[in-house]
Amino acid sequence: MPLTPRSTLSARGFSSPITTRRCFPGCADHLGATFVYYLDVAFDQTGRRHAMRPQAGQFTREQMRGWLDPDDRPAITGETVIPRRRP
Repeated sequence: MPLTPRSTLSARGFSSPITTRRCFPGCADHLGATFVYYLDVAFDQTGRRHAMRPQAGQFTREQMRGWLDPDDRPAITGETVIPRRRP
């Protein structure tokens, strides 16, 4: 389904930039305003959130760490990075 000026698209999760760009081709090229945000979350926080999910037993934190790409931003035109807070 093409994006229209009133479309809202929200994507979250743990995926590679290649996967993100493949899933949402042209998302910044549609008619209307486009707002793209990347929330930089520390892996430790991701691991804590994973432990609270009903699916936590399906894969381990160590497996997730193996999937991590430190610069996994989708690099979509106009993207705004929301940096993590440093302690």
